[in-house]
Amino acid sequence: MDDVTKTDKMLARKDGRVGYVIFNNPERHNAVSLDMWAATSRILEGFAKDDEVRVVVLTGAGGKAFVSGADISKFESERATLASSGAPSPARSSSPRASSTPRRRA
Repeated sequence: MDDVTKTDKMLARKDGRVGYVIFNNPERHNAVSLDMWAATSRILEGFAKDDEVRVVVLTGAGGKAFVSGADISKFESERATLASSGAPSPARSSSPRASSTPRRRA
């Protein structure tokens, strides 16, 4: 993973052995859209494959909120798109979760 990876509403960077995921939607208190959800998964997968990264910090931009929840302003358009495509909703798909079991390195 590059030192800094940037999408429209998600930022990722690595500083030594620490990976950072920054939710970058401060005007909506970092409310998460489907695009942000997918980007979070890609970013975390990248950190998981990087043997140098030992910890990942999740944070929100703007100083007012970490993440306020789902971006409900996009529900109508995003859910209609999901329904017509037959794709599973994010609640039913695999979610990016922190593991309580540390990874063991050989």
